[in-house]
Amino acid sequence: MDILPNAPCAHCKFISPHNGENKWGRISIPYNRVDQYPNFPALEVSARKGCAFCGLLRHALQDKYSDEKIAEAESDFHPEIRAKWPTSGWNGLVTVDRAVFSTEEDWTERDRSQATDQSLGGVHTLSLGVWPYPPRRNVSSPESNLTWVWFAVYADSDVGPADNSQHPRLIVTSKESGEYVALSHCWGSLIAFDSGQHARTLKINLKDMLGGIPLNMLPQNFQDAVLIVRKLQLRFLWIDALCIIQDDPADWAREAARMNDVYGSAYLTIAATSAISSTDGFLKRSQETTISIPYYKDVRADPAGLLFLAYMRTGGDQGSWFSNIETARWNTRGWTFQERFLSKRVLHFTERKLFWECRATDASEGNEPPRDPRYRTSWLKHEGQDESGLSLEQTAGASESHFDAWYSIVSRYSARDLSRETDVLPALSGLAHAFRGAHDMGKCTDNNDYLAGIWRDDLLRGLLWNSHDSSRASRYSQYIAPTWSWASIKGQVHFPSGGLGIKSTPTFVNASFEPKADDHLGAIVAAKLTLLAKVRRLCEVVEKAYSSWYPWHLRFEGRHIANGAFDVNSEGGRNTVWAMECMLQKHWDYRDHPTMLLLHRSGTTPDTYERVGVARMEEQWLGFFNDCEPREIALV
Repeated sequence: MDILPNAPCAHCKFISPHNGENKWGRISIPYNRVDQYPNFPALEVSARKGCAFCGLLRHALQDKYSDEKIAEAESDFHPEIRAKWPTSGWNGLVTVDRAVFSTEEDWTERDRSQATDQSLGGVHTLSLGVWPYPPRRNVSSPESNLTWVWFAVYADSDVGPADNSQHPRLIVTSKESGEYVALSHCWGSLIAFDSGQHARTLKINLKDMLGGIPLNMLPQNFQDAVLIVRKLQLRFLWIDALCIIQDDPADWAREAARMNDVYGSAYLTIAATSAISSTDGFLKRSQETTISIPYYKDVRADPAGLLFLAYMRTGGDQGSWFSNIETARWNTRGWTFQERFLSKRVLHFTERKLFWECRATDASEGNEPPRDPRYRTSWLKHEGQDESGLSLEQTAGASESHFDAWYSIVSRYSARDLSRETDVLPALSGLAHAFRGAHDMGKCTDNNDYLAGIWRDDLLRGLLWNSHDSSRASRYSQYIAPTWSWASIKGQVHFPSGGLGIKSTPTFVNASFEPKADDHLGAIVAAKLTLLAKVRRLCEVVEKAYSSWYPWHLRFEGRHIANGAFDVNSEGGRNTVWAMECMLQKHWDYRDHPTMLLLHRSGTTPDTYERVGVARMEEQWLGFFNDCEPREIALV
C-alpha cells in the first residue's frame, strides 16, 4: 500500500475524527473551502506543501468532474467525510464514506470503502481475511438444502502442502477425499500461453505433469491460484488447461461435458477477473493513492489508530461491482459465463479489490452494501423479472417462466466471445445439464429433449429467436448448428416473451441429430427437425429503414402483409422466401399477432428448408394460411 506522508494544511488539520463527539452516529468535522474549477489551484499549492489530503481531494475532483459541465454560480464543493460504527454488518469494521463532492446541498450518499490497514494492505494479508471461512457444507441458510455432488475426479491438481515442501502435481484419479477450488480465467493468446512447457497438459508432457510441476514453471495465474489454495489450507485445485488433456479430443469432450459437476461442486471458484491472459497474474493491485489520518476515541486521549482514505471510482448506478466485474474482459468470454453461474461461491480478484458472490449474498472488500437484487448477477434470473429473482426450484412448475429464464441465459451468452467457434454449444452444455436436472426434463429416451440449444418442450418459441443486430451477425465458417438454432449465427440473439397467451400451430414430428461426442448437449455434426406445418410462398421482399427489429417489408401479390427480420442481412436480398406459420401470440393489446419463420429451399430435396429469418403479421392477416393444408417439412 502506497501511503503518502501527510502534513495537513490549516483546512485539513481538523480531519481527525473524535469518537467523543459522536452524536446520533455522526461526527461533524469543520471543513469548508472554495477553489476554482477545473484546476483547483489552491488545492494544488497545498498538496505541493505536503498536505496529502488536498492532493487526494484535487485528484478525486478532477477525475470525477473532468467531463462534466458545472455552472459557475454553483461551483462550490462541500466535501463531507463520515466515520461510522455500523450496528450491523458482516464484519463490524469501522467504515469511512468516500468523500462527497457536490454542487447541491442535498447530496446522495454513495458506496463506502473500508478504513482499516488490513483492507488496503497487500493481497496476501488481505485476500483470505476479508470473509471468514464459512462453515464448510453449511455456508448459509439458502444453501443448506442443496445437494452436494461428489464425483470421481478424472484429473485434479494437488497444490502440495502450505509449507511449499512439495511441487504441485497432476493426479489422474482422486482417491483422497478433500474439498477443491476451481479457477475461472481468460486464456489469452495461445502463443503467449504456451511460452512454458507446463502451461497446458498434453499427451507429450502428461508424465511430467503427474510427477510434479515446479511452481515457477506455471503461468502466473496458476501460480497465484496455488498460493490462494494453500492459504485456504486446501490441497486440490482444478484448472482447465491442466486437468484436461488439451490435444486428446476424447478427454476434452468428456471433461467439457462435466462443467456442471466441476464448478457446481467446487468449494470455491477463484475468478481471475482482472487478468486478460493466463500469464498476467491476478494478485497485483492497481492501488489508488492512500493517505492516513489519526483517529481518536476520546477528545483528550492520544490517537487510537489510523484511518486510511483512498479515492474509489464507481461505475454508474451499479457501483464498483459493475466497473470492476461486469465490464471486465473476463466477463466477455464464452466459457467464463457458465463457470461463474454454476459456481456456489465466487471470489473475484479485480484490479482494485476483492468481490464475493454466492447464492445467498454478495460482499466486497470495500465493505459496500450488497447490491440491489435487480443488479445481482444470476443465471437463474431472466430479463424483466421482479427483484426477488427466480430459482430453478421456484420455476419448476411454471413452464413459461423457467423457459424465459433459459432464453435470458442464451441471450446473454450469445453476446460472449469464443476463441474457437466450435465451442458454441459445448461452452453452454454445463448450464444445459443443470437446467435439465432442475426441471426433470431428461425423460426422453432418445435424448431429444435438447435440440441444438433449444428445449423440445418449448420448441416453437425457441425457434422464434431473432438477431439483435443482423447487420453485424454472420454465419460460421463451418457447421456448428442447424439454421433453425440460435447457435448457427455469430452474434447476440433475443427471444419473444411469453406474452399474455400463445397458441402454437405446427406439430412436432421428430428430430434427428448426430452429436460429435457422447454429450448430447454439446457439439453436433448434423441435425434435422421434422414438423407438420403450413408453409406458403411469398413473392416480394422490400427493405425499409424505420424499424430496427423488423426492417423488411414482406409482400404477397403486391400487398404488404408482414414485417420481417433476417438472421443475417446478406440473406435478405432474395425475391422469393417461404413463410411457415408458427404461432399466434397475444400481446399487451390482447390481439393475436401471427408469427412465422422465413425459409429458403434447401437444395433439391422436396419440402426441405433452411431458416433465414422471422416475421410478424398484423391481426388482419390471421387468415393468410387458411387455404394451406399442413404438410410434413424438414428444417436443416
